Amino acid sequence: MRRREIGPGRRNPGIIVLHTKELAALRKQSHRPASKISERVAGFGKLTASHRIQAAFRRCAASAMLTLIVPKPSHTWHEGRGASHSINLKATGVMQTIWLSPTNFVTGDPTLRVSYPFVSHPSTVVSCTAPGDFKWVSMGLRLPLDVQIEGVIICYQISNARSFISQVRLAEMTTPDHATVVHDDPAHLTSTTPATYNSAVPGLVPSGAVTLELRLNFQNISDEILLGAVGVSIKAPTGRCVNSIADLKALPGGAFPCVQLLGYHTPGDGGGGEFFWDASSAEPDDGGTIIMPASNPPIGRWKRVVEGPLSVKWFGAKGNGQNDDGAALQATLNKLSSYGGVLVLPPGIYRPLQPTNLQLFRT
Repeated sequence: MRRREIGPGRRNPGIIVLHTKELAALRKQSHRPASKISERVAGFGKLTASHRIQAAFRRCAASAMLTLIVPKPSHTWHEGRGASHSINLKATGVMQTIWLSPTNFVTGDPTLRVSYPFVSHPSTVVSCTAPGDFKWVSMGLRLPLDVQIEGVIICYQISNARSFISQVRLAEMTTPDHATVVHDDPAHLTSTTPATYNSAVPGLVPSGAVTLELRLNFQNISDEILLGAVGVSIKAPTGRCVNSIADLKALPGGAFPCVQLLGYHTPGDGGGGEFFWDASSAEPDDGGTIIMPASNPPIGRWKRVVEGPLSVKWFGAKGNGQNDDGAALQATLNKLSSYGGVLVLPPGIYRPLQPTNLQLFRT
């Protein structure tokens, strides 16, 4: 069987080099003259992008070594109806901030007056009918499940520095007869211009409802304290991170509601992500988005939170030009056939070391 090369690189049998112009040509799904594209690509004629790539794979199927070389920047293409091409993946950072509206502030102090945002002012304005200390306003923090609080950001402004915010604290409660202060910051917030204050929280993992409480010290009834948005910095609890898919499999089923995977083989290799426990799932392990615990339970699976394209790194591909990535590439394409959407190959050299016939579609 003849072998063909795509791309202007060396004419090495069994190598597919996907360059920028050629990827664009494949996406446009239209014929171009050989002068515009490699004559090897143009030779496939007026085929769809999917069929052109599939034809390239078939022509190389008899080779003992098939290599995909994807240069920077990474590219994605859409396989299926509705041409939707995407370049950026949502960054999955360890830390994120949730912003809450100041309209959520409430008080039980009858001497405080709370004016919520209006056309004349965008903030929540607090004033008093009688001066004094230990006047509290509070806000319930609506947080995702299974998170660790790292900080609280207070946006505020004081009309006169003699009146100020004198304490920032977090209280946790479950039953109505008891609340526990789990964070207490005695900082004095006195800025008369719009300002933010970050109250660092040393890794609080809530075990109940969390309420933010601000202690206000009013020295004059003409003073006002303007409250803006509240930011809550959160991340996955450090005790619930695993380094690899092997470590994820080793976890007892349902040990945690959610687990942060740091990498497929090793942390930072691109195969990480967030998984949640689905106690009712009996789906087969696909090696990347559905993971069965090592104990092989009949039901119960770890499932990846999928937002955006599928990455071959999720299925174990290394793309280093040395390891066999054939099984990972095929597993990704199999998932794509049922999941639909976009496939992404991060920059690298993806090399099946054995004779292979990668199937882009199932019929």
